[in-house]
Amino acid sequence: MRQLATPGTEFVDLVWGDNEPGQEMEPADPAELFADPGEHFSYVVVARPLVACIYLPGTVRTSHRLFATAGRRIGRHAAQKITDDLTKARAVQAAT
Repeated sequence: MRQLATPGTEFVDLVWGDNEPGQEMEPADPAELFADPGEHFSYVVVARPLVACIYLPGTVRTSHRLFATAGRRIGRHAAQKITDDLTKARAVQAAT
């Protein structure tokens, strides 16, 4: 996953980070990740806080890290890569 994993980690999932404490994190919908302020802008805006679930080297439990805060601007091309990567990850999850 190009945009979703840092070197040495393995991406597992991207979840919404605005749940109430104690609630399980809801999987992020690839179609709802970003809000588009208009075609004349070169960026999109993160709709809700996003948390990346990853495996750190040598571990078997997932670790969570903040991927992007709500309102953060992300370039359109990077956002499309993130959406594509998450869509591929969901397809793999559905197949297993």
